[in-house]
Amino acid sequence: QTPPISTNVHRYDASSILHTLEEEDQEENEEEEQNGEKKIKKKNKVNPKVKRAIELADALGLVPIGWIFTYTDNRSTEGKYAQEVGAGEGSLPVHGRDVVLAANIQMDNMKRLGADNGKKFITLAMNGNTGETEAFQLSDVSVQMVAEKVLHVDLGASKKKNKKKQQESSDKGQGKATTKSKGTNDDEGGRFVKTSQPILVDSKETTHLDTVLCLVNTAMLGHVGTFSGGGTNAKNTPAPDAATSPVKKNGMLTMKTKKRLLQMISSSSTSATTSSAAGDSDILEGLCDFHTLLALDSMLGKDDMDEICRLVKKWSRGQRRGTVMGDKLKMVLQSVLGG
Repeated sequence: QTPPISTNVHRYDASSILHTLEEEDQEENEEEEQNGEKKIKKKNKVNPKVKRAIELADALGLVPIGWIFTYTDNRSTEGKYAQEVGAGEGSLPVHGRDVVLAANIQMDNMKRLGADNGKKFITLAMNGNTGETEAFQLSDVSVQMVAEKVLHVDLGASKKKNKKKQQESSDKGQGKATTKSKGTNDDEGGRFVKTSQPILVDSKETTHLDTVLCLVNTAMLGHVGTFSGGGTNAKNTPAPDAATSPVKKNGMLTMKTKKRLLQMISSSSTSATTSSAAGDSDILEGLCDFHTLLALDSMLGKDDMDEICRLVKKWSRGQRRGTVMGDKLKMVLQSVLGG
């Protein structure tokens, strides 16, 4: 068990976090009206690709339940604040900047889904060197602290640090003098982060927080998702290996995936009838892959993509009778896939 954290802010629970966010938005809107100028909210700016992925997920009946990140730096328990906060031995994969980023994503999720559903959010930390992955949830206290800026980290600091390291590495290769950089635990956003106001940890006042106190260990169980591309199709033929991605690094479909989908469409066109979905089973099962659908979204029009999502959603829920892909949609797919 971790020692309790307390500050002078109000009650920590999901409803109070959401209330804080609503107050913050209202204050910003009022400020915009008073100044009479347009103001861009950088902190709430969402990557268009991420936004579209969430829209597709909504169309399929899915909701975000977490995020995953990788790290390759040494995250051992060291640093000048380790003794002050009473840190134990061992390493911690989630640092201050990760907590702040996770909290912001969770708060956005709570805005979209409501407090009760949005707070069901996990963080997966993967060691980029070994592949070892651990799951955590953020405590309500830590999310509230981020919402009220008691716990705040400059998320751009890590980019600046990485750029500095690259420059130092380049200078070293050219024989230039370099200075040794500090360890990650003492940098802003490391394991031990500074708070904007004093907090009580185990009845002791401090302005430095060990981020282990923000985390709740979460067990992971094996699971194959409906839209993960795993399992078998209607003919009991093994689906593509889950370890083999259907998309390239740039997010576009691989040639192998295009050929596989074209073969499925061709097979369905020769065997399907207007009164039965038996012939469309292969192509509908093949499209039960979120990565594939996301790649197709950049190749198809909105109406065609909406229709595919509608069909795939029905198929995945077992509503297979009468779920038939029209010839026109098949022709559109063949066209964009190069058939």
